Amino acid sequence: MRPVLTRLRVVLIALSFAALAAVTANPASASVRYLPPPIPQRTVAPAYADSYSYFGTFTVGGHTVPAGYVEQVIDGSGLRVDDVKASFEVAGPVCNWRWAIYIYNTGGGRVGYIPGATHYNCTPVGQDIWYNYILTRLDSGKLCSDLITNGTDVKRICNSLHP
Repeated sequence: MRPVLTRLRVVLIALSFAALAAVTANPASASVRYLPPPIPQRTVAPAYADSYSYFGTFTVGGHTVPAGYVEQVIDGSGLRVDDVKASFEVAGPVCNWRWAIYIYNTGGGRVGYIPGATHYNCTPVGQDIWYNYILTRLDSGKLCSDLITNGTDVKRICNSLHP
């Protein structure tokens, strides 16, 4: 492997000298042909998080919440949050449920709260979606979705927000 790398280096050095000689012989062509590439514009990458968290069966205020999972999907770019989807699926019905969104800074202090509407029904599957709702640049921290039934927290799921 070493001889191949050495030969490659010799070829690259020879090509470099040939290019330098061509530029020296014709400086006008050098100003066009050897310009450095333009500096790319800084862009913010799309950001997407999709998390699941499972929980077991328990009782809240005389109502049994069957085992299931919650899911949180965050869509945006950089620290900008465009859409949040919070959903759940359980083995039986959950009654009088709602989602609440909490936003925390890196020190753990709550800096935002978005209450969801209460759904006065019983269902094994439910979701709330906040399209174009937050639409702001958030500081680093975390965004949490809490599933609440009959006024009691069932499960919290969080995703970190960092540039």
